[in-house]
Amino acid sequence: MGRFHVATIVITWVAFSEINQHNHDLWTADRFPFKYLKTMSVMHHNHHASFTGGNFATISLLYDWIFGTLDYTGERKAREVERVREA
Repeated sequence: MGRFHVATIVITWVAFSEINQHNHDLWTADRFPFKYLKTMSVMHHNHHASFTGGNFATISLLYDWIFGTLDYTGERKAREVERVREA
C-alpha cells in the first residue's frame, strides 16, 4: 500500500468527521454551496427516520444511486413543509 504521511491521515479524518456531522444536522440554508449539504442532511435524516427507507451512504448519495437505495421521499417532504411555512 505504501507509506502514508501523518498529515494526510489527519486531514482525511477531519474531512470525514465534518461531512458526517453535517449529514446528521438538519440544515436550513438554501444558498450555494450549502443547498447540497441541506439536501444530503434531509435525505440522510430519512434513513434515520425509517431504517428501511434507503439513503445508507455516509458521505455521498452516489453509492445509494449505484445500488438502488436512493430515496427522495425525505427531500420531497422537506420541500412540502417549506412551502407550507412560506404560505
